Amino acid sequence: MPGSISVAAIQMDAAFTSIDDRLRRAEKAVQQAVEAGAKLVVLPQQFATGYSYDDIQYELSQTLDDTIVNWMKQQASLHDVYLAGSVLLWDVDEVFNAALLVSPDGRLWRYDQQFPFLWERALFRDGDGILVAHTELGRIGVMVGWDVAHVDTWMRYAANVDLLIVLHSMPDWSHAQIQFADGVQAVDLSGIAGLLPFADVFATYLQQMASWMDVPVIVAGSSGYLDTLLPLPRLTFLPLSLANTELLAFLNHPGDGHLHAPFIQAIGIYSGGSLLTDSANDGDQVATATLNLPVQRPMPQMAQPAAIFPESLVMAIDALSAAAYAPVYQRSQRRQWGARMAPTSTKTRIWLMTTLFALIMGFVTGLFAKRLQR
Repeated sequence: MPGSISVAAIQMDAAFTSIDDRLRRAEKAVQQAVEAGAKLVVLPQQFATGYSYDDIQYELSQTLDDTIVNWMKQQASLHDVYLAGSVLLWDVDEVFNAALLVSPDGRLWRYDQQFPFLWERALFRDGDGILVAHTELGRIGVMVGWDVAHVDTWMRYAANVDLLIVLHSMPDWSHAQIQFADGVQAVDLSGIAGLLPFADVFATYLQQMASWMDVPVIVAGSSGYLDTLLPLPRLTFLPLSLANTELLAFLNHPGDGHLHAPFIQAIGIYSGGSLLTDSANDGDQVATATLNLPVQRPMPQMAQPAAIFPESLVMAIDALSAAAYAPVYQRSQRRQWGARMAPTSTKTRIWLMTTLFALIMGFVTGLFAKRLQR
């Protein structure tokens, strides 16, 4: 039943180490949260494996019966807490970025990230639908990463949840670089920050949405630096060269480049639109707060705040990245786990057809525009 509860948001450095090492670090953070009285503890996206877009990610997916999920159940039972975190979940013939919420008695709720961000689509497929977990703490909703930028997802949760948890590992584009071999100067990508202020999604925009929904929002994220190879690097460098033309010189050997960027350090606990607690420090951190949940489920009392990005831009990012990287996901999963993996879904076909139609319409419109100018 809704009431007064203590909660914790955990930040972890996302650099790769072994799963055993990362689980030991997560265990220390959970223990710290429990000692502060937390009854709901939220871990970051892919807390047990680290985060990148490298091929090694294809080897790290696990099932609901493997090490990571069993560890989550053990910790929830041991400490009598609800525990949330995301794992690359191998489910029959697909891999999802599944945010799992585990109760002390072993019940499990699952939310699959609906909108993988750009290169994430090469690692896992998109989910479908929101999650409203009916727990003893109240109704809990979940979002992961790029889902936060989608207005409709917030709208679907409004008036349906008592609190919302957000897990993410989003690079900070305002300090991003493409780094090459020793002796080659890194190419700065900070020009993209002015066009696409991703950091604002997990700060200003998230706070506005928390205030509009009038429910507490618990945000857990990654820290440290993302240092990773990119799938289809030439396809990445070409549009990025619009922000920095220096990248054009590297199109002939794009595989030499690594994306290097700090993560957006955005962990915190919001209530009524106010930030109760956060962490501005790097490394592994724990933020805790006590929340008062109303007996009556909150209802938005005003118009929903405008999206931080134009809806057409968000749709274009989703459609183009799906068209480009869904085939990479399929090929790579089949290479790792066998030919039965990653069947082409109806949703993927729709993304591909939509993108193809948009490209054709753009080409035809360009031809007509040229003729009219003659």
